[in-house]
Amino acid sequence: MDEPDGISRSLGRVEGTLQQLIKSAEEDRASAADWRRSIYHLLQDHADEIGKLREDVVIVGEISTQAREHAKKIEKRLDEDISPDIAEWRKIKAMGMGMFALVGLGGAIIASTIAYFWDVIAMAIRSGLKIH
Repeated sequence: MDEPDGISRSLGRVEGTLQQLIKSAEEDRASAADWRRSIYHLLQDHADEIGKLREDVVIVGEISTQAREHAKKIEKRLDEDISPDIAEWRKIKAMGMGMFALVGLGGAIIASTIAYFWDVIAMAIRSGLKIH
């Protein structure tokens, strides 16, 4: 009867090993499911972030377009309204500088004439006032 006990023991060991394999497989399946779940959540988070980035890119593109349009309007206004005023101001400034130069030249001529003829002028003033 020793042999049936040996067979029973061998079957018991085989059964125990099978149960361990089954338990290990179930744990692996549960672990794999958890892993897939975490990967799915990571992918979903990345997809959400990519969606937000796309929205941000669209918004930035719209803002950039608005900024370009605004800059074009400013440039157009500068060309139409302000550039003629600046050109006119430069013309007035040039005329003013010319007048300043003319007045300065005239003053210099008068001063040099007075300095050159000072003796004659002083003599005329003395004789007119009868001062000797």
